This record gives sequence, C-alpha cells and structure tokens, in this order.
Amino acid sequence: TGFKSAFGQFVTEALARTPPLVTAARDELGMLNVEGGMLFNRRGRYRSAIPVSRRVVRAIKGINAAAREGGVFLLWSHPVDFAADQKAMLRAFDEICAHAARMRDTGRLEIIPVRELA
Repeated sequence: TGFKSAFGQFVTEALARTPPLVTAARDELGMLNVEGGMLFNRRGRYRSAIPVSRRVVRAIKGINAAAREGGVFLLWSHPVDFAADQKAMLRAFDEICAHAARMRDTGRLEIIPVRELA
C-alpha cells in the first residue's frame, strides 16, 4: 500500500540504511532502465523530521559500497528537492560530492554519467 511504502522509505532514510547498488539495462527500444540508487529527497512534510545529516550518511554508505564492491551507486534528485531548507540541502549535497571526489581522486571510485551505465 502507499502508506506502507512511504513508512518503509521513511524508516530507511531515518536509519540511513545503505542504498541498493544500481543495475542498468537497455530495453528493446534502447531506453535505459536503471533500478536502485538513492533519491536525495526533499525535507517537506514528514521528512523534515529526518536530519539532513542522515541523507549524507546514507549517500556516503552507497558511495563506499560501490567502491568496495566494484558496483554502481546512483544519487538522483529533482530540483524541487532542494527548495525546502535550501542551504542545508545544498550543503549536504556538496558534502556528498566532496566525498565522491576524494574517492575518485584516490583511485577508489570512477564517476560516470548515467548514459554510460549500459
């Protein structure tokens, strides 16, 4: 149900569980189907109860899992996800990007555009 799914996502975000690594494949029409990753979600409504720092921890867990397992971590969002508490959300996104850049600069992570996944 919708409530069960929303509640499960809330718990996943609040506990900063490691997001799933990505699988990607092209369908018969050439469209890229990407499953997994982490939505860098807005702070609106009930999600405002989750500290922004939990999003950072969760994303860093995903980045580290990709580096450790040789997999792919996808962090995605929509522009509206930065609208509420804009400074905190942009600061958190910057922290995530800085971690990924450090991993890349030490040779532990490759950063590629989504179109190169499959």
